Amino acid sequence: MFLWDKYAGLPIDVLETGNVESWCADLAKRIKDSSDKQILLMLEDYWLLQPIIREQLDKLEAKVIGGAHKADLEGQVAHFKHAVDGEYMVAESAACFRTSLQAAIWDRDFLLSKLANATNPWSFELQDNDHDGSTLVGMPIRTMSYANIMLKGAPMWYEVDKIEEYDVMKQLSLLPPDIIAVRKP
Repeated sequence: MFLWDKYAGLPIDVLETGNVESWCADLAKRIKDSSDKQILLMLEDYWLLQPIIREQLDKLEAKVIGGAHKADLEGQVAHFKHAVDGEYMVAESAACFRTSLQAAIWDRDFLLSKLANATNPWSFELQDNDHDGSTLVGMPIRTMSYANIMLKGAPMWYEVDKIEEYDVMKQLSLLPPDIIAVRKP
């Protein structure tokens, strides 16, 4: 939460999902309980590195409100086959990894439909979504930049190294809240 507050400053709800094998069902239950029609989904092992681009976030959210099914916040669409529509990129319907769990704004009903087809995060990401009629949009510049600090349950130290030592300690709640600086040797 510390890095989210530091770099985004937007109110959020943290949803706990429990066991990895029931991850999709647990997340779906939490989302069904929400009245929100758009869901910004960002996993707990994505730690922000710099301030988000709020103007882009607002524009991408507007695209989802306007009918897009998912708005990529991390720059993934640039790696897919895509078309350019003004300042937006629109992934082709045959693009792989359309259900990637990189940070994104999802249409709630679309996300729920995809969660129903999988059990855990890995099966969710690997779904065959070719030609499912969904619209995935993004922008050429990342809306948020973050370190993905875990891979298959183990720390990715080269990603952790991107984060200031103080921020790691605060994020992990290893420092009391009134500590505002750590002297580096």
